[in-house]
Amino acid sequence: MREVARKVAARALVGLVMLAGCASSQGDALMRQRSFAEAEAAYDRELAATPGDRELKQKRDAARFGAMRAKLEQARAVRTSGHGQAALPMLADALALETRWKLAVPADVAAMRDAEIAAAADTVAAVVRPQIAARTPLAARKRIEKLLSLFVHPRLAAVRDKTMADIVAAGKARCAELTASDGARTPYLARLAADYCRPYGVEVAAPATPDQRRGLRVSGRVENTRDGQHQAIESWVASAFQESAWFAPDAAAAAPLTLSGRYDAKLERKQVTLIAPYRSVETTTVRRAYLNTGIKLETESERVFPYLAEQYDARYHLDATLTLQLADGTPPFVIRVNWEEKRKAYEHDVSFPKAGVHPQKANLPSVNAWLSKRLAGKQHALVKKLQARWAKAFCAAPRFEAEDAARCLCGAGERIPRAVAALEKVFGEDGPLLLERGARRGPSDEKPETPDTIPKPASPTIEENDPGRVESI
Repeated sequence: MREVARKVAARALVGLVMLAGCASSQGDALMRQRSFAEAEAAYDRELAATPGDRELKQKRDAARFGAMRAKLEQARAVRTSGHGQAALPMLADALALETRWKLAVPADVAAMRDAEIAAAADTVAAVVRPQIAARTPLAARKRIEKLLSLFVHPRLAAVRDKTMADIVAAGKARCAELTASDGARTPYLARLAADYCRPYGVEVAAPATPDQRRGLRVSGRVENTRDGQHQAIESWVASAFQESAWFAPDAAAAAPLTLSGRYDAKLERKQVTLIAPYRSVETTTVRRAYLNTGIKLETESERVFPYLAEQYDARYHLDATLTLQLADGTPPFVIRVNWEEKRKAYEHDVSFPKAGVHPQKANLPSVNAWLSKRLAGKQHALVKKLQARWAKAFCAAPRFEAEDAARCLCGAGERIPRAVAALEKVFGEDGPLLLERGARRGPSDEKPETPDTIPKPASPTIEENDPGRVESI
C-alpha cells in the first residue's frame, strides 16, 4: 500500500508541473529528470524575476517536497540494506530541508519522515547497547559522540536525550556498584572513582592519600637573594609541585624543602670609545682651458667615526641546590641549578647616519627579571622531574593490583600498560578513557563550563621554616 501511495504522489508531482501550462522552463525540465534540488533553485530564480506568480510558487513547493522525499527514500534504501548508521546523515539532510523551507509536508512524506526517525532511534540504541549492558558509560559516549553530532534537529532531540539518559543511567548503576565495593575505599582508587562518578551525580568518599602533600615547608635560603627573589624561587618550586601528583590540597602534611646556594649578579658600567667605519666620497671639478666644461673627479676613501658610549657588562649566576623530601621512606629529591649568563650592551645618544650610528639603550634585564625568566623557562622541566620521581617510586612493580595501578597512573606522566590493564579489571573499557579524559567531562546535556564556573585549583601552601642523588635542571 505504501508503494502504491508513493507512485500516486509522484504522479501528482508531475501533474502539478503539467498544470503550469504549455510553456516549459529550466525548472520543468529538471523536475522531469527528478533533479528536485536543482529544480527548486531554478524556480526560485524565476520567482525572483516574477514575484507573486502562484503557478511558479506551486512548482517550487512541488520541487521542495520532491527533494525532501528523495532524501528520505535514500535514507530508507541505505538503512534497509543493513547500513543504519550511514542513513543518519541523509535523514539529517531531509530534516534540514524541512526546516530551511518551512515545509508543511504532505501526510505521506510526514509518515516516511517519522518512520526514519524511529529507525534512527533503533540504530543509535543498537550502537551503544553493548556498552550500556556492560555499564561502561565513557565507552558508550565515545562510540556515539560522532553520530549524536548529527542529531541537532529538534525532531531528533528526543532520540538524543533518550540516548544520553541511558548512558547516564549506566553510569549511575556502575557507580553504585563501585561505592558498594571494598576497592573503592582505598585512597587512590577512590579518588579515581570519585572523578569518574561525579558527572553522574554519585559522590564517592575518598580517604586521604598517604603520599601527597598540601604544600611546601621551606628552610634555608639562596644567598644574596632579596625577599622578592627568594619568593620567586619558592613560587617556582611550588608551581611545579602543584602540577604534579605529589600535591593534594586536602593532604595533612607539607613537604620539607631546603634551599641553599648563591645568586650572584653583577652589573658594571664604563665609558668606552667606539669606532664605526664608513666610506667618504668627495667630488672635484677640474677645468681645462681648451674645454668649455669641467671634468668631475670622485675620490672615495675609508674613514672611521669615533664616539663615546657607556658599556654595560652584566653577569648573572644562580648556583643553587633544592632538596625536597617527598613521600615518607623515599630518598630526598635533590635538584642542582647552575645557570650562568654574561651579556654586554652599549648606550649612547650619538647620531651619525653615514656610519650607521644611532642612539641606543642598553636594555639589559634586571637582576629580578633575569631570574624570573630563567625560572619560568625551566618550569616544565621541573614538572617532568617530579613526574619521573613519582614513576620511580610507585610504578616499578612487575604487576599491579587496582589500588597500586591507580596510584602509579595518578602522576607518572605516561601510561604504564600493566597498570592500565589492572584498572580495566575495575572500570572495563572505561579504564583507558578515564585516564585519557580524566572523567571530568560530564554528560553532553550538562551545562558547559565557563570561566566563572570552573573552580580554580587550590595553590600549595608555602611555610617558612627558619631554624641521595643530585639531578641537574
